[in-house]
Amino acid sequence: MAESQIRVALEKLSQTIAGQPEKAKAKHSPATAVLMTGMKCRVSGPAGERIETDMPAAMGGAASGPKPGMVFQSLARVMLRDRDCHARSPPRRESHNARGRR
Repeated sequence: MAESQIRVALEKLSQTIAGQPEKAKAKHSPATAVLMTGMKCRVSGPAGERIETDMPAAMGGAASGPKPGMVFQSLARVMLRDRDCHARSPPRRESHNARGRR
């Protein structure tokens, strides 16, 4: 998706939410974050997904897991890579089996 398309989509979304604020409310189950001990946090998703993060000892944590910022950066990189891959890939063609059926 080109930058101009993203801008247009975000502007349209902003206008929709301004006129109908109830559409901004998430329809899926939210994630739950719990502060465990010290600086360790556990985030659980609606389908049982789970990640635990912790800060380094120098920042009051026990370094028992990745730092929250490291997790965020990793997710951002994956999303950007995925976006770039889709932008570069040619449109998919429909495939047919040996009998010409889809």
